[in-house]
Amino acid sequence: MYLELCQMQYNFTSSCLPNVIQFAMIHKNEIFSIIDDYNLSWSFDDNVIAWLLPSLKKDIRKFYFDNEISMEDIFSEHQINHIDEDLLELIKEKVNFS
Repeated sequence: MYLELCQMQYNFTSSCLPNVIQFAMIHKNEIFSIIDDYNLSWSFDDNVIAWLLPSLKKDIRKFYFDNEISMEDIFSEHQINHIDEDLLELIKEKVNFS
């Protein structure tokens, strides 16, 4: 089941945060045990991002219900690169790998 959830192709983040998602995939068992409100209808990537950046939950929800905009539509490439760097540090802290 983990593999299926992690490999969903349809997602808000569209894997535009490669460093965060790569770390999360390596530590997916720990991540699954930490996220308390995992949404089975969302991709693994989107659940991780919603957990790390709750302010995006509304946008992620809209993406799935209305096929609205994705993360790449909201942020510039430069912003996404910074978000990826910042969230990588945050996820390392949350799973105690700092």
